[in-house]
Amino acid sequence: MLLTIHDTNLRKVAFIDNDKQATLNYFNDTWTRYLETGSSTFDFTVFKKAIISDIGRKRAYNHLNEKAFVSFQYKGKTYLHTIRKIEENEQVIKCYGINLNLELINEYANPYKSPKAMTFKEFCDAMGLLSFSFLKIGMNEISTKKISAEWEGTDTKLNRLLSLAKKFGAEIEFDTHLNADSSIKSFVVNVYHENDYNHQGVGRVSSTILKYGKNLKTLTRTVDKTNVYNMVRPTGRDDQGNTVTISNLGPWSVKNPKGEREFYQSGEGLFAPLSMQMYPAAFTSSTTGDQWIRKDMQVESANPEIIRSTAYRELKKNCYPAVTYEAEGFADLDIGDTVQVHDDGFSPTLLLEMRVSEQAISFTNPANNKTTFSNAKALENRLSGGIQQRLDQMIEDAKPYIIRISTDNGTVFKNGQGQSVVTPTLLKGNRVINSGWRWSVNGEFRTTSSRFIVKASEFNQKMVLEVSAWIGNKEVATEQITFIDTSDGENGLSSYTYYAYSAHADGRDMTTLPVEGSAYIGQATVTNGVRPPSHTDYVWAKFKGDDGKINTQQLEEINQKIESKADNTLTQEQLNALSEKAGIIQAELEAKASMDTVSQWFAEFQQFVKDNAADKTLSEQNLLTLTQRVASIDVNLGDMAQRWSFLDSYMKAGEEGLIIGKNDGSSSVRVSDNRISFYSAGQEVAYISGGVLQIDNGVFTKTLQIGRFREEQYHLNLDMNVIRYVGGI
Repeated sequence: MLLTIHDTNLRKVAFIDNDKQATLNYFNDTWTRYLETGSSTFDFTVFKKAIISDIGRKRAYNHLNEKAFVSFQYKGKTYLHTIRKIEENEQVIKCYGINLNLELINEYANPYKSPKAMTFKEFCDAMGLLSFSFLKIGMNEISTKKISAEWEGTDTKLNRLLSLAKKFGAEIEFDTHLNADSSIKSFVVNVYHENDYNHQGVGRVSSTILKYGKNLKTLTRTVDKTNVYNMVRPTGRDDQGNTVTISNLGPWSVKNPKGEREFYQSGEGLFAPLSMQMYPAAFTSSTTGDQWIRKDMQVESANPEIIRSTAYRELKKNCYPAVTYEAEGFADLDIGDTVQVHDDGFSPTLLLEMRVSEQAISFTNPANNKTTFSNAKALENRLSGGIQQRLDQMIEDAKPYIIRISTDNGTVFKNGQGQSVVTPTLLKGNRVINSGWRWSVNGEFRTTSSRFIVKASEFNQKMVLEVSAWIGNKEVATEQITFIDTSDGENGLSSYTYYAYSAHADGRDMTTLPVEGSAYIGQATVTNGVRPPSHTDYVWAKFKGDDGKINTQQLEEINQKIESKADNTLTQEQLNALSEKAGIIQAELEAKASMDTVSQWFAEFQQFVKDNAADKTLSEQNLLTLTQRVASIDVNLGDMAQRWSFLDSYMKAGEEGLIIGKNDGSSSVRVSDNRISFYSAGQEVAYISGGVLQIDNGVFTKTLQIGRFREEQYHLNLDMNVIRYVGGI
């Protein structure tokens, strides 16, 4: 991802690109977008390193200051952030950016009361929310709506704009457009009708389905009755400041789908009797006479009808516990997008419709990407502070389509015989849905019939059958089923082959590995998996002649002796296997060449170990000598540190140890009293501690020894590695 640095006049002054060595590089980046505020933040860290484009002592990273801007493109849109804060040390600069200007963030709006019902734009103009912030209204889905509103205190222009949107039942998002020369083309606030059953709000409805264990990491359900109340006394005020109640309105009540009276008015109050029975004020409804949880409410209106309708809306939201859901995972979505959630980790399975409320993206480390989802009720609860809302009944449309497959003869055949009729059923929840079908075999389309006949004679061993359900011209679900065709086999006994080596023709004093002087090889085949202990159990043959070459004639004699020892308990297949193993041992012997070569390898390695031990002793002696020398110039630094800087590297000594590194922060080594750490780009990639070396990735160009075995390139074929036994050390 290319980042562009702009100066205070939005002119391009530098670039940050991890794909190019000649530019600045960045890491620890997080771009976070928020649905609540319609804004985003972008934080990142840059290495302070010199690059080719630097002029004299003026470094490119000096442009990263509190006056700068940073922009990038994502999904075809340009995102511009002003750097509001920086943190800097000798190696790195950490920048904190936000996509809003200081006028919105820091400028305050005064108290205001509308003289009449006004539109959203009229409020913005009257309170100066747009004029000095270079902000204009783009899309406006509530342009014709008018309300009366009042703000008694001061607030930042951003918070006032968010409050205004809430009063209008709207959601906002900020959008920045740049000209080709990076100057501001437009800074827009888009205003959408808030999300409800008829409006999407910010974002769009996505076809993505979040499933627990796949693209849904976790889902948390919270049930909270802290702010429940079941009786409200609403009042308003007229122009003279007199209190207005609803007592003069006629009888009023609301019944639920079961025919039960759920809300009614009595005098100056509205009551929720079902809520009172479930959530009484004091323990149970039979303990005291007054079990109503009361709340007095001030409504900004003098019209009793408006006062009652407003109070009813609030009572309906708060008479039952708030049930909210928060989900985490990552999906390629935009802020505000609505998705379906299917979580079978709950019982019964949760089926919800949720929105993207927050999204964090890291361009350098996608593993840190996270999308937070909330349903509309949780979002409203978070925005309005005290408003709680009852959980809606799970709607049928949120349930995913599922294909269930049945067969009349199973999925396993034998010897190419038989057939099975496959019948699919499309379900949504518990309802059967009519649909069209498409069948594919091993990825190839076959037919569109309502069922499929699988014949064992038409495939070999394995067949993958896929069926997809179509409604209209849209594929809504797919499912696979695998069929297997097995064959009868023959019974037999397992065989095990062992080899031994000896300097004698009869095999006495045998060894399991070749040693100097070994000229004979023995082979024994058993069926119990236990190596024969006696040399008499082996068939012996000379595998190296007097000239040091492998005696292939003797290997053939091994095969003949094996055949002569085969009895009726060994099947022909086992004899074939033994013959094959004899061929393998011949190839192995040819690869090993002669025992003289083995001896040479062993001698070379012993010399390698000896030299390595000598070097280690010398290194330890040098360390001791250096320690003794340093003692004569001992300097007590306490909790301070000393640093020595060179052209492109430095050394630093302190309580934490000795650090040797590059000035640009690309690599360093830290030596402490109990650990030697190796760093790359500020991250520890290897360390030595407690006699153990731990490293993320390593490349050995010659040899690697573990215990008595050494792995190295085969000198006759560099594309092959061999493991050699080198003896004890």
